[in-house]
Amino acid sequence: MTEQQKSIIKTLREQNFSYNAIAKAMGVTVATVKSYCQRAGLAGNRKEAFKSQSDTPLELPTFCRCCDT
Repeated sequence: MTEQQKSIIKTLREQNFSYNAIAKAMGVTVATVKSYCQRAGLAGNRKEAFKSQSDTPLELPTFCRCCDT
């Protein structure tokens, strides 16, 4: 995993995106995202964070799977 991918995962987890949503957006496995998050201290249940947000659905950013941009 590149440093840029790690940075993207960290940013998305801080915005309360799920492992599944991040994996799908980045084209990597859920296990890859979950494993990195556990090692980086970004793991945990995000349901409570979603309850405090508005009912507006979150929009995932899109990434190029070749260059992560």
